[in-house]
Amino acid sequence: MSLLKEINKLKLIRFLFISAFSFILNNLLNYFFIEFIEIKEYLSTAITYIILFISNFYLCKGFVFNVKTKSINFFNFTLIVGSLRFLEYISFLIIYNYFELHYLVIINTVSIIFLFTKFIFLNRISLERKIIIQ
Repeated sequence: MSLLKEINKLKLIRFLFISAFSFILNNLLNYFFIEFIEIKEYLSTAITYIILFISNFYLCKGFVFNVKTKSINFFNFTLIVGSLRFLEYISFLIIYNYFELHYLVIINTVSIIFLFTKFIFLNRISLERKIIIQ
């Protein structure tokens, strides 16, 4: 197995670990905001996505892609992952408004659909930046 495939495999494992953490946090925060604080589902999901977006930036930068330089900056991350989070939120709103499903079922379904898309885009940015730096 080539070194590049081995690196990508390690990144994928780390990304899945962060994604599992994010998935659990997503459910816990939404459940807490909706059931205990009694915030509406659409607002709770938006707040949770913002919290996850910021935490995932630092976790992906430091742990998944192990970037010590400014090769993945917040602007690039915002442009790609922020756009995907926005699409994720819009997907949640559409499904929530047109189907009678529990909000956690919708959040989990949408999160899983967008999971690998985020990894592919983040990995591509990371590899492109390393090539440019070298």
